[in-house]
Amino acid sequence: RSVVRPDERVVWLTTWEDRLSLLSATGTRVAPVTFTQEVMKLSAEEFLEELWAGLRISHLVVGPDFAMGHEREGTIPILKELAISHNFTMEVVSALTLDNTLVNSTAIRDALASAELERASKYLGRHFHLTGAVIRGHGRGGSELGYPTVNLGLAESQALPADGVYAGWLIVK
Repeated sequence: RSVVRPDERVVWLTTWEDRLSLLSATGTRVAPVTFTQEVMKLSAEEFLEELWAGLRISHLVVGPDFAMGHEREGTIPILKELAISHNFTMEVVSALTLDNTLVNSTAIRDALASAELERASKYLGRHFHLTGAVIRGHGRGGSELGYPTVNLGLAESQALPADGVYAGWLIVK
């Protein structure tokens, strides 16, 4: 979205490093592709050929509304044809719903914005977490609040829960 609509604010649920770590932990081989104006202009077939040359794709898994390539021309029927011609298999997985709600990044951001961390965690399949360096705050935690606090330096694009007081775990790396 930051390339297609650079004037819109992009809000991420996880940092790039966390996304790579979470995907790698599932046994998924991760090959990041930097999305640029040039990549955006590639047809679906050109993009798949680039992936094929670099990764030798054997199986592609996509969601029900997935499309790729310039102006989203690579719809599922077109990708199925390309899979046959490029000798890889393709699987379309159903959208995930829980409690009759479509689970997607928007639903997770909405749960966070409503301070519904239990719902956000249910949708994520894990606890929501933040990653950042500990930074100096205003020094009010222990003296004014009566308990110690931690301030994290977070990217402006990081999705956050609604203002409030939350208990959590701190993992020092």
